[in-house]
Amino acid sequence: MLYELGSGQEPRRDLAYLEVPAGQGEYAWIDYNADGLQQLNEFEKALFRDQARFIRVFTPTDQFIRAGYLQFNYSLIVDPRAALGAKPTSRWSRLLAKTYFQSSLQLARKNLSDGSSRYLPFPSSIGDTTLLTLDRVFSNTFSYDRNSQRWGFDLNNIRTSGRAFLSYGYESREWNDWNLKLRYTIERTWTWNLILRQMANELATPLFSNRNYRVLSHSAEPRLTWNKGTTLRAQAGFVHARRENTAGGEQAVSNALQTEAKYNVLSTTSIGGRLTYDRIRFEGKANTAVSYLMLDGLLPGRKPI
Repeated sequence: MLYELGSGQEPRRDLAYLEVPAGQGEYAWIDYNADGLQQLNEFEKALFRDQARFIRVFTPTDQFIRAGYLQFNYSLIVDPRAALGAKPTSRWSRLLAKTYFQSSLQLARKNLSDGSSRYLPFPSSIGDTTLLTLDRVFSNTFSYDRNSQRWGFDLNNIRTSGRAFLSYGYESREWNDWNLKLRYTIERTWTWNLILRQMANELATPLFSNRNYRVLSHSAEPRLTWNKGTTLRAQAGFVHARRENTAGGEQAVSNALQTEAKYNVLSTTSIGGRLTYDRIRFEGKANTAVSYLMLDGLLPGRKPI
């Protein structure tokens, strides 16, 4: 666990995107208004590696404000198996030995110095008007029978929050992901998986109203995997996803068939391939920032990838 407090000067920051070789960046430029000019509201997180041609750069300005900062990190693991041993005796101890819990938090926060004391890392919400910058990653995992080769499940929750104090105002992001992963080994070579997911993704920025959204999504993904030792693996699955932007009304429904194969030629060499057939139904304008997010960079219709 780490807990740290302090105060100092915080500069306003300018934001810029710099072009780098394809695949070495993190952002893609999409010319939404077709004017051939790069605007700050036309850069998105690249969903395909060939589009990742820009990096995001923050540069300080000569405007400063007094701020207080707080940093808080912790990591916690609860593993009853380590205390009970490999072969527990009673029924309840055997049940408890199959459970596993892991939790971690990384938080860095800066607030305007308004004369009040801010010692607690948790109460501040992302809508706090005194909040300058916030980077928070909160992760929790509960597993049952994770060491079993027969079956088991994992329940995961990841929450991230971010707020940046830029030259044009604040930019706030929130992401909340719940997912349940079930696995069952039918035979030694066949494994069935099911992934159920619920997500909320939110962006708020005062200057670019076309980039504000709150996307809720639900998806189910059953998969069947065949393994031939460590040499060959083949997988087939189906993904059904529904997404809705509660801030703008856009809706998307996606049904995708996915196949994947991987062949290990040598211990250091492998050959793999993946084919996806996706049918997308979308209600809303297709050439916007929120559509790029909801459609995973694709377009409505039937597209083999």
